[in-house]
Amino acid sequence: MVEKKSWACLEQWAVVVVAFIWVVTVPIFVFVLCACLFAFFWLVRYPSMSKRKLRIDDGPGAQFRALRQLPGVSQELGRNIVSLLRDDDRGKGVCKRKKDIAPEACGIQVRLRDEGNPEIEIVANSLPQLSEKKRNDVHFFRVCWTTPWSATEMSSR
Repeated sequence: MVEKKSWACLEQWAVVVVAFIWVVTVPIFVFVLCACLFAFFWLVRYPSMSKRKLRIDDGPGAQFRALRQLPGVSQELGRNIVSLLRDDDRGKGVCKRKKDIAPEACGIQVRLRDEGNPEIEIVANSLPQLSEKKRNDVHFFRVCWTTPWSATEMSSR
């Protein structure tokens, strides 16, 4: 009788240990798997984060963008270097347009003028255009904006 009782107790402990291992290791495995997948898709999505090389065959704009990656190179210094690199003296006026200087921010900027004093101009980012740009570029924002959420789903999370 003692032997049957000890086996039952042992079986209960085995079930508890297996359940504990299952509860602890599966979330860790899922977390590590999600982190690896996130890192993989981040690297695939943003391969241009590595530094571009300065090539003599590239146009003035590409040379200017390659120089601007270096810390401490201003726009004026980058233009001067590009003009010195080129034999045809092109490059002194390269990338002066706002869409070349800041291509990501250029599309969402709005210029506001004071009605009383037209000399005062404020440049601001448009929130509707910013949210639209985020929806178009980032998958997470696209899913969040297209998925309808009810009040009960939000309170249960």
